[in-house]
Amino acid sequence: MTLRLVLCAIALGSVAGAQDIHAARRTFKTAAKATEKKARQAGIDALVACKDPRAIDDFVAASLKTAKDLAKLEKKIVKAGKAIGEAMKSLDKQADKGRPVSVGAMQAAQRKAAPFQKELNKHLKKKRDLQSWQKMLLVGCGTLLDTVDEASRREALGRQVSKLQRSRDFEEQKLRLLVVAQSRSPAAREAIVELARRVEDGVLRVGVIDALAERRDRKTIPALADALKDDVWPVRVAAARGLARIASLDCVPPLIDALQHAEGRFLEEVIEALVAHAGKTFHDNDTLWRQWWKEEEKTLREILDKVASDAIAKQIGGMIAVGQNRFLLGARRLLAQEGLGERNADETDLEPAATEGSDVIVSLAEARRDAVGRVFTQLPVSLRSRLVSRLLITPLQEAEKIDERVRLISFLGGVRTESARRLLRAILGKVRIKVPGTDDDFPDEARERMRLEAARAMGRQGHKSVAASLREALVGFGKTPELRIEAAKSLRKLNLKASISPLIQGLNSKNDDVKGACKKALVELTGLDHASANAWQAWWEKSRSKWEPKKGVVARGPEPEPSPNETEGGTRFYGIETRSTHIVFILDRSGSMQMPDAKGQGSKIDVAKSELVKAITSLPDNATFNIIFYNSTWDVWKKKMTVATPSNRRKAVAWVKGIKEVGATNIFDPLERAFELAGRGTHDKAYKLVLDTIFFMSDGLANRGRIIDPRQILKEIEEMNALKKVRIHSIGIGPNHDVRLMRGLADMTGGSYVAR
Repeated sequence: MTLRLVLCAIALGSVAGAQDIHAARRTFKTAAKATEKKARQAGIDALVACKDPRAIDDFVAASLKTAKDLAKLEKKIVKAGKAIGEAMKSLDKQADKGRPVSVGAMQAAQRKAAPFQKELNKHLKKKRDLQSWQKMLLVGCGTLLDTVDEASRREALGRQVSKLQRSRDFEEQKLRLLVVAQSRSPAAREAIVELARRVEDGVLRVGVIDALAERRDRKTIPALADALKDDVWPVRVAAARGLARIASLDCVPPLIDALQHAEGRFLEEVIEALVAHAGKTFHDNDTLWRQWWKEEEKTLREILDKVASDAIAKQIGGMIAVGQNRFLLGARRLLAQEGLGERNADETDLEPAATEGSDVIVSLAEARRDAVGRVFTQLPVSLRSRLVSRLLITPLQEAEKIDERVRLISFLGGVRTESARRLLRAILGKVRIKVPGTDDDFPDEARERMRLEAARAMGRQGHKSVAASLREALVGFGKTPELRIEAAKSLRKLNLKASISPLIQGLNSKNDDVKGACKKALVELTGLDHASANAWQAWWEKSRSKWEPKKGVVARGPEPEPSPNETEGGTRFYGIETRSTHIVFILDRSGSMQMPDAKGQGSKIDVAKSELVKAITSLPDNATFNIIFYNSTWDVWKKKMTVATPSNRRKAVAWVKGIKEVGATNIFDPLERAFELAGRGTHDKAYKLVLDTIFFMSDGLANRGRIIDPRQILKEIEEMNALKKVRIHSIGIGPNHDVRLMRGLADMTGGSYVAR
């Protein structure tokens, strides 16, 4: 059915009356068979337009059918993936024994696997299409729920809740919960709060708390606070994460109360939620947290009031106080004022009215950027990377609108951390940037706007690592005079020795404005005024070894280093610390692990084993753990999680030392196996915690396994982990590891990523 026919059907339906649900249902039924997204959307719009609550049943029925189709399709995906593994099996066996593999044998295996790979790709595409359709259905259902009158809405929501509670099918329960959650109405919020009280199934209760958390509504704080005391560990984690995302100081007291009984990974979550409001940490010392709250609550609330004031002077005073107090909730409010980051449900218009001229508006923007930069740069080192990623980098990478991206890049300039600099260098460079959710690059004009803002932002970094990128923009790939001029200005702002050479090179530009910007920057940096590029170069050759920039020009010093009191304790692996006592270690043992480690400490596998042995021996006696090594397949130490008794730790160390590095790289299957260790949830039948943390290490790209495409791996892991709340810490070894995949696994699960 083409889009034209669907639109004709809508038109014919409208002749009989746009409010006719029967006509809308016919249109929807026709659209459901279409393949084009626009045609499908047209059918959904027809049902919404009828404003009849009975149409909700049509949405739910279509969603349930789609869920069943997805379940059937998943079996086909697994089957095709296994067939690919069988096709490559003999080849991989040979490689895993350390025997050389001929080109002919490789090509023969690839030919054998090709039809199964084609089939798998077809199934995965269909899966993405079905998931997209289901998402469209749920959004349409939510739109319809919020369109009908209040009485009809409450009746419809009540019907879904009743059917959810009667159902014994877990997938149907999840779907009906999603239907209720699509409505942004107070009635939907009340229904979810009631479900939080009544739902007995622990895993489903995780989904209920997630639905509450997703609303970012201050009125859900009491329900989330109650969930912090739940018997089921992932429910407590979901509640802590939900409170972390609500920008309100009212979240602080229940989180401090939770510290008294929190331990392990849940304790990590509670501390991070508190830091997400305070911007500082007292770790697990609830006495210090209570003292801080008692002394600072009034001041912090006054700061938030000033930030939201209509008076310009009060606003700026509030912004200065945000930076001085390292007040992260204040910084989040400042981001929200510009339409960025996370907003609460009741914050529809946070932008204060600017009653004065454009100069004042610019000053306010600069004050916001400065305050936000100071706060994020001064975050506790143990959590800084994770919070910068969650609150700034991930929103930037997910932003579809170019204006939003440009504003986030501007804020990122003041965040003086390596993760911020890494992203700014990439944006300023020549890498292609895709529109989120598509395979399309941003248009050239939009891409150039991002480069221009990145060049401006780099000037506020005060770090020599950005000078090389600015030099390339100034005298290398920079296509426009505007970009080169901004690069020259930022080199000046850096106030570094590394700024001089590129600015002298810029004097040779054919554009007078670019030459003028370079000349002005050199004069301001050095206090000298030479007549020509040659004269500047001659001076620099004589003065390079002795010349130093003026002191005190850069407003802020470098990012803080870890201090002794910021050590959290617990288990450490490749420098990442966790309080968890339920851990799975997944390590690469492919042939490339024979190569030398970057720090010259032996081979990569030797260093990995050493790190793992230290981590295992540091586990407390009450911990549970397991180990998976992978190449073309995977080897698991024990069939289930094992208590870390002294005897078991010794056995694990002996097993690790016997591992050899050979073969290809299968990333997805060992991750999937780790999640299977926990079964349906992350706890056993008695709700005893089984698994909450994974350390995943890799030195290369996936080339074996059921799923190879990194984007699809991330999607699959996200689905597996939706209700389990397992945190993945990822370690990328060497220059050839998949940075996007490894960083994505960490960001998606709230973990840390390190590159070695």
